[in-house]
Amino acid sequence: MLPNSPDHADAVAREVERILQSEALARAPAQSRILAFLAQSVQAGNPSPSQYMIAVDGLGRGDDFDETTDSSVRVQVGRLRKSLLQYYRLHKPGAEHAVYIRSGEYRLRLAPVAIAYPELAPGTPEPIRPIEPAMNPQTQPTHHPGQAGVHWTNSWPKYVIGSFLMLVAITIVGGWISDQKVEALSPEITGPPTISTELRVAADLITAKETDDLKVNLSNDIDTLLQKSLVSRTLATEFAASSDYSLLVSISRRNQGEFDAFVSLRDRSGTIITEKSARYSDVDDLRDGISDKVTSIVSPAGSLSEYLAKKIAGKPANDFECFLSIENFRSEGETELRPLDYCLKKFPNGTYYPYFAAREVFLDVQKVRAGGGVIKREQPEWKRIEDILRAAPKNTYANTVAAKMLIGEGSCENARGYAIEGFSRGRTYPALELAIIADAYGCEETKRFRSFWDNRIERLIVANQDSQSPLLRVYMSVSAVIADKEALLAQSTPPILNGSETSELGRFNQEMDRYIQGELLPGDLAHIKKIIPTLIWNEQSRAQIEQKLAQRGS
Repeated sequence: MLPNSPDHADAVAREVERILQSEALARAPAQSRILAFLAQSVQAGNPSPSQYMIAVDGLGRGDDFDETTDSSVRVQVGRLRKSLLQYYRLHKPGAEHAVYIRSGEYRLRLAPVAIAYPELAPGTPEPIRPIEPAMNPQTQPTHHPGQAGVHWTNSWPKYVIGSFLMLVAITIVGGWISDQKVEALSPEITGPPTISTELRVAADLITAKETDDLKVNLSNDIDTLLQKSLVSRTLATEFAASSDYSLLVSISRRNQGEFDAFVSLRDRSGTIITEKSARYSDVDDLRDGISDKVTSIVSPAGSLSEYLAKKIAGKPANDFECFLSIENFRSEGETELRPLDYCLKKFPNGTYYPYFAAREVFLDVQKVRAGGGVIKREQPEWKRIEDILRAAPKNTYANTVAAKMLIGEGSCENARGYAIEGFSRGRTYPALELAIIADAYGCEETKRFRSFWDNRIERLIVANQDSQSPLLRVYMSVSAVIADKEALLAQSTPPILNGSETSELGRFNQEMDRYIQGELLPGDLAHIKKIIPTLIWNEQSRAQIEQKLAQRGS
């Protein structure tokens, strides 16, 4: 169907009529009028109207409308994009094609959902096909690292820092907490719960146009984070009443020009799950900071995941509960993978199964490292990752395990294809972002980006200073060492003693806290050096960390 053909215009009109007859835009008259006008523009042969045309002809504004001072069209079209996304999250298109508006455009397009809204395909991790051994042991996955047109050095900061938030399935997780006296997850939240967002920005924050632009940018930032999280889904404002949780972001400005931000998450009853506040120096700092705060809530080991996991009584009933259990019980600091073993056997066809399989490989690589071994592609763990990738080539965990193994081997250039595929969907996961940054520090190809990474390490440490997730604390501490940011950790909340200090990971965190405070005990440094190779696979990075530890610990 050609874009400018009568059939295309009719298909757009029919799909728009279906949307307007639904409840999707019932409380958004401006969005309804814009959508109807854009459909009429397609039929009239003018599919790309200007902001002025939309304002005057679509919304009935006066002829004096000036888009340079009035951002109302941009704001409403931005909201319409989100509403259309929410509509297709709840409804199938009438004829297998969805209408959508690309960012930065005002043109109504028609395409299959997978193209129009890639975040809905898949909305949750893709199911894994049966894993079969490779016929040729030397065969690479179809998206092998040598992709033409992609260069590690100019792609690294864009993808690693911006999106490498869901990397590898780090291993150290705990056993079941069978005596928890809490009720099980209700059926409606056995999958990722929905979150609606309320954004409050003081009217006198900055100029009217800058305030409107800030609202649009923050709204898009938050929506992206919620949608890409493995433990949440975003819900448009029009459907807020039916959301499982509500996220409030409130911003005001102090006399000195600094911005105060408050972020909270509440359940349907209004009970506060978590709340955070911070101060930022400028708009860019504010946007980055809000993203960090939201990430700390919706990351797999974040506040929401921890809250949901506490509702699971006994063994998980489905693969999503398995995912929550593994992420949450990891925070107990144990070294056994009883939840993972159970989940692999119990839910082989679940949508989260590829992540469990990649985690298992990661654990086995850690065992190799703990035994003094080095990373090589001749190892069976590499073949297993290849098999997982053949069955689930887009899986973020498997791709990033492959990338981390190659970085550990020293083949940083060969890792880029897997890395780019792995973080192309940009899951929110600060612990694993730090894990890959720390490993990649040893790559010659990435030296030019170290100052950029230093800044990112600092931001993540500041944003997660109160975290009690041992996994996150581990990579905060080793990243702080390699980037000379130990002073920031000295200001963070110390690890809480909950019995986990008897495990390898719990003990490591206690020792690193004493190292940061300058209070190392006899034997601490030796044990830290024993654990470091299981966490950092690149030998150059490991050597740098151990050298700095020895210098300060002596």
